[in-house]
Amino acid sequence: MGRLLRAEMYRLVHERQFLFALLVILGLYQFMYMGGSYYALQGFDALTRSMVAVRLGCVLLVAAMFGGSYLAEDFETRTFQSHVVDGATRGQALLARLLVFYVAGLLLVLAFPLVYTLYCTLANGGWGGGGWGAQGGDPLSFLAYVAAALAVVAACASVSGLAAVLSKSVRTTVACAGGVVAAQWLLTMSGLEVTAPLLWLPLPALDWANSGQLPTVCALVVSVAWACVLTTAALLVVRCGDLA
Repeated sequence: MGRLLRAEMYRLVHERQFLFALLVILGLYQFMYMGGSYYALQGFDALTRSMVAVRLGCVLLVAAMFGGSYLAEDFETRTFQSHVVDGATRGQALLARLLVFYVAGLLLVLAFPLVYTLYCTLANGGWGGGGWGAQGGDPLSFLAYVAAALAVVAACASVSGLAAVLSKSVRTTVACAGGVVAAQWLLTMSGLEVTAPLLWLPLPALDWANSGQLPTVCALVVSVAWACVLTTAALLVVRCGDLA
């Protein structure tokens, strides 16, 4: 498994699409931060505002498009088997790729918030530490929200993984994963109140956690459930292919 992970990390480092996706995300953040006093905030306020669900949804949409190429390209060209290290199964190769894609998603999502927070901390008098979210939550409770946000990244990555193994097409994977993320992103921008049918969608659940309408642990559970179920489904699809 270690060799598979190293091989995938090497591939990611040399993947031009990753750098392009990162540059697009940085440009999107700059666009979203135009015309405001965002760069006058202290560190903690900068971090909390950069990780609201509406902004994360925009970033995850770009990450989903990158995932379509990264995850599905070898399935489409029928070269996936060539990346399997001797003695490893296709399932292990897929799991390694999904783990590395999750790491890539974390880098894409956290790159700007971390740099932005560091700049605001150094330039504007320190960390601060007021409340966060619509309810002015305790700063320590923000750690649970961060965990839920990171779980959303895993949930969206698992959508790309399942779409890739089912469709074996870059365009279809981009369309499916991008459509799922885009639909949830639009819901977060609509300002809906908590409803049972939408409670199981990771991005709306994260948005409701930020607004105080839903406990943060519920948003975390929703995203972890998505990641586990969809990743397991993708591995089972590949496993069935091995047995066929």
